[in-house]
Amino acid sequence: MEFVNLCRTISKEITSIMTSSKQKGINLGQEIGIGADGEPTYKIDALAEDIAIELIEKTDFHGKIITEERGIIQIGTSEETIWLDPIDGSRNAYRNIPYYALSIALYQKSSFKNGFVQNLANGDEFLGYNGNVTLNRKPVKTILRPLHKVGMIAIRPETKRGFQFLHYIQEYINFIRIMGAAALDIAYITSGAVDAFLDLERGLKTVDYAAAQPLLELAGGVVSDLQGQSISLQEDLTARVTMLASSNPKIHSKLLDRLQDFILTT
Repeated sequence: MEFVNLCRTISKEITSIMTSSKQKGINLGQEIGIGADGEPTYKIDALAEDIAIELIEKTDFHGKIITEERGIIQIGTSEETIWLDPIDGSRNAYRNIPYYALSIALYQKSSFKNGFVQNLANGDEFLGYNGNVTLNRKPVKTILRPLHKVGMIAIRPETKRGFQFLHYIQEYINFIRIMGAAALDIAYITSGAVDAFLDLERGLKTVDYAAAQPLLELAGGVVSDLQGQSISLQEDLTARVTMLASSNPKIHSKLLDRLQDFILTT
């Protein structure tokens, strides 16, 4: 299996089916069931996942595919696993907000091999391959900025206290945005477009970060839970983990300190 070409083919085919579906008036935001992750499956998710799995099955890959909608698909005895999220940011996609992604990661047991995250709206392609990270085929590294110039992307909090923390941390950094596609949020840190990502309350599933986390780490960044502990892969698709991702260890430590200060003082 040629990983990069496979990912680019999947991206092309998903984009094509989305375009044709919209032209035919198909409601891509229609809820059609509940996925293996326990959340609603939208029409756009099912179409994209079917295409991606069909293309993977046509290769010589003989391991395991893990997806949000179908769950675990065993197509051979290899110890390789593909973590697949064909549409990260489904609501953005079906509402025509140009920020949603294809995320694919290849692992040998628990060891990362290759990762691919592409913004399907504008074509930005993040690739982790042979130990290197590229954006649109050019090498990238994270940027070290002082805390007061840090730009952060966050997952929308679930509670009033979560919003209070965003207000609190805003006093120390430059800006906060809520974009709606976690794999892209993390991937854009690799190029210095932003400096940090925070999921304070909702929690991410492994398919959300299986590709983006190692890409960021290869580019010099850091990913942990909110206590600063490392994050591992979980095949339980309903399991979630809150997360902080940063461009470098220094900024990561400062943001964790601000989080603990907030917890202790509120």
